[in-house]
Amino acid sequence: MRTRNGLADVVALAGLIFALVAVAAISLMFVGEPLVASLEGPSPCGVKGSFPDPQTDPACLSAHSDYYQYDPGADAWTTPAMRLSLTLNPIAWPSALFFALGGGLTGGIALAMSTRRRRTAITALALSSVIVVGIVVFFIGLVASGGD
Repeated sequence: MRTRNGLADVVALAGLIFALVAVAAISLMFVGEPLVASLEGPSPCGVKGSFPDPQTDPACLSAHSDYYQYDPGADAWTTPAMRLSLTLNPIAWPSALFFALGGGLTGGIALAMSTRRRRTAITALALSSVIVVGIVVFFIGLVASGGD
């Protein structure tokens, strides 16, 4: 016999909210970061990409200290895009994984509780599963390719 309780409906909605927050975190990495980095304008020293080329003139890099910053720990110059990436990566990836796992778990619990919002719970479960699988595949590809 199916029970009709409001708690299962709330759990289904919570699962969908968790899944949507995970989508927002992934979007921050794949859409927001490149968008903000592109607004920085062209590189003053003609550097392509986020890492300055080792053959780039160090005098030019140090002359544009508002754009390039020297990182003594890495013994390298960083661009604004690289600094943004180094700031967002440790926050967005774990939070996306956390919220995706939470969305999948709460969506599954809502289905087990026989929620009236089955589509909401299934959407939360499916969306969260796609995000978790995507993150796992991305990191396996990253490890297989040698890192960075």
